[in-house]
Amino acid sequence: MSSIVGRTLGLRPRTPLAHGTLITQIRRITLVAIATLGASAALSRPLHAQPKKGPVVHAKGTKSRGAANDPNVKSDSLPGNHVGAAMAAPPSKGGPKTRGAMSGTLHVDNRTPYIIRIYVDGDYVGNVGRYGDSYGYYGCSTRTLYARAYFDDGSVTSWGPARRDLCDDFTWELDP
Repeated sequence: MSSIVGRTLGLRPRTPLAHGTLITQIRRITLVAIATLGASAALSRPLHAQPKKGPVVHAKGTKSRGAANDPNVKSDSLPGNHVGAAMAAPPSKGGPKTRGAMSGTLHVDNRTPYIIRIYVDGDYVGNVGRYGDSYGYYGCSTRTLYARAYFDDGSVTSWGPARRDLCDDFTWELDP
């Protein structure tokens, strides 16, 4: 009966050769689909090179009793915003582009369970939270970096001072 139905519909009966050809075609279509997906995944990545990360410097904290006057701290309060005074935005925030790759970005990587105050050139610029990160733009220049963690018993742990060239992106890793 199957041969009668096949003849009336114009279908050929299946032979082992026709079945093998069908599997070969399915394999080819599958390979083409895999190759297409692989090519599209490869092209979806950015074609430009990833920017080089600057040097990473590790600093260990030094525990002290908390001297009244620290020679590394000029100002222990955040600077105010002055009306009319403007700092140029860094290139990554829409500012003027430089000819070189000098960005002056400071990344403070806190690897401790402490809240740490960050000082640049002796001026307090902000905190970095427990196991947190803080970023700042200081232009292409050499700066003195210093950090302190204050404790409720009056003791202090400090990092630095460290004098660093910030012309490239720089990471200061604070370890316990």
